[in-house]
Amino acid sequence: MTTYTPTSSRCIALLDALLEDHGPQGFGRVMQKLLAHCFRRHEYWVMNNPIGVPDFVAVRPGKVQGYAVEVKTATGRKLQLKERELKAVRMSDHYPVVAVLIFPDLNPRWLCIDAHGLQPGALDTRSLVRYQRVTIDFDLDSEFRAVLAEFHEAAMTSSYALDHALHSEAPTV
Repeated sequence: MTTYTPTSSRCIALLDALLEDHGPQGFGRVMQKLLAHCFRRHEYWVMNNPIGVPDFVAVRPGKVQGYAVEVKTATGRKLQLKERELKAVRMSDHYPVVAVLIFPDLNPRWLCIDAHGLQPGALDTRSLVRYQRVTIDFDLDSEFRAVLAEFHEAAMTSSYALDHALHSEAPTV
């Protein structure tokens, strides 16, 4: 299957439209759903957390340990990390990851940071590149851009439309 991967400028436009339409909190929920879908496309089992921390867990079939992912969207220069978020993601049986969407930026991208090295409080988003990152076994940024382009229309319509579109593509195991 050939997928369209938008350029940085097109990615910025798509993200801007979603942020404007949904506001910061709704934008964060949409990014969480799109990021989780990137893992699904690479054959991870993804379990969303209805309580919210971590946002989701992604595990490869047949593996015991995967990633416990707390998703953050810093739409400004500061990122707020709460003690309860860090504690919950660290207490998981999976590798603790804080995934931060660097946006707005000329090159929107995800930083997957090892939660063990983070402290609660306000962090300057420019300083996040200094923290230890978690290696994901696929090109997360390219996959995210493709998923963003493919599901942007559904995400602009409603949360229900996005959920329906994402789950209709999900493989059955």
